[in-house]
Amino acid sequence: MNIYSKLLIIVFSLIAISCSKAKSPKWITGEFNIIDSETKEPVEADLKLRYYEGSLLGSWETVEEIGSTDENGYFELKQKVNRRDQQFKLEVFAKGWYGYYGHYGPAAIKEISEYGKNEYTIEVAPIYAYKLTFNNISCYDGTDSVWVTRADFPDLPRVYTGCLLDYSAGDGYASVNTSSTSLTTVSKKNGIYETIVHPLTLTQGVDNEFVINY
Repeated sequence: MNIYSKLLIIVFSLIAISCSKAKSPKWITGEFNIIDSETKEPVEADLKLRYYEGSLLGSWETVEEIGSTDENGYFELKQKVNRRDQQFKLEVFAKGWYGYYGHYGPAAIKEISEYGKNEYTIEVAPIYAYKLTFNNISCYDGTDSVWVTRADFPDLPRVYTGCLLDYSAGDGYASVNTSSTSLTTVSKKNGIYETIVHPLTLTQGVDNEFVINY
């Protein structure tokens, strides 16, 4: 056997050993309790594990569905992963009025360690959804305008024009993480401006509907 053959055997042996180590399992373990951040009551949720799956060729982001909590918001994690995998995050998709209104996404994300057991109570914030209908109750003409500003986004006013009656804008659906909020309308009719603050009291678990007169 010549020296080049020996070198090739050594190289392939090292690669095989490295791949074997990369594929050797390690375990991510933990116990989690998911609760409502306001009431502290348990919340049922579906859970995903997001991490970077590693190999000799690099790494790429992977998301796995790992199960659901029980009715008491409890979940025990025991997930087998490879040695090269890293940067683990638990994504909590809470059932009910949590997360983002009209958008599918996790209500909470928790970084978890690959060393030792993870034990966490994870709070998810409830959302309060609402729908707006606009009425220009004393229209001057089609040039009437109104600027609508949400308390939680004061620098992003929406503008509507015309003699609006029972008008439901596509962006009139929104949500906040508090039961009390407000809208401010600044209307312009025949060159005259008027500012009105509209307080909103919200109930969780329903589409709260409000008529905004200006």
